Amino acid sequence: MKAGLCWLLVACAVPLMGGDAKLPLEEASNEFVDVSCHLILGKDSVEQALGVSSLPKGAESLILVSVTLRPLTDKPVPVSLDEFTLLSSRDGQHTEALEPTEVAGDTMLVLKQKGPKEGGLMAQAGVPMWGTLSGVGVTPATVNVDTKVETKKSAQDEGLLKILESKVLPEKPTSNTVTGLLYFEIDGKVKPKDLSLIYRGEGGKLEMRFNPK
Repeated sequence: MKAGLCWLLVACAVPLMGGDAKLPLEEASNEFVDVSCHLILGKDSVEQALGVSSLPKGAESLILVSVTLRPLTDKPVPVSLDEFTLLSSRDGQHTEALEPTEVAGDTMLVLKQKGPKEGGLMAQAGVPMWGTLSGVGVTPATVNVDTKVETKKSAQDEGLLKILESKVLPEKPTSNTVTGLLYFEIDGKVKPKDLSLIYRGEGGKLEMRFNPK
């Protein structure tokens, strides 16, 4: 009888020992700062929060977190997007907050030729060309190539970028309470109970899970 009671107590205690159960729910603080957060998950909810009728292709998996950061001392608290990470307990995925420019627009690698064209297409790409003519060696022809990165955006991307920039959590030291959005992407379908927000800033690490409503 005692053994059966012991196993029952252990079984009841196991769920309470899980890591998620110990995390504060959507708010945590230390001696320097209080951080509260609200998850915005799902295409319709994200579009409503951003005030757009539709998301551009590639942004459908966007996850938003509304964050309020309140300093608890007179010392200004530095704020950076790099301090926030979204973690999925379902499969261990984790991602840092994205810059608005990482959400809206495509980045393209552009190659531009420098100098005269010699040796055909491969030479234009900066590749040495070797050949023979009646057994006589031909001097390799090489063309220098400029490499640069250009960001190509459609009108829809430009409009979304302005919205994202206006709503993102401000990155600057603050002595006052600030509120803004963080942008994340997690592969696959996730539920609120799978996700937690990690803050690594003033005063050390804070971790909050989301209310599984």
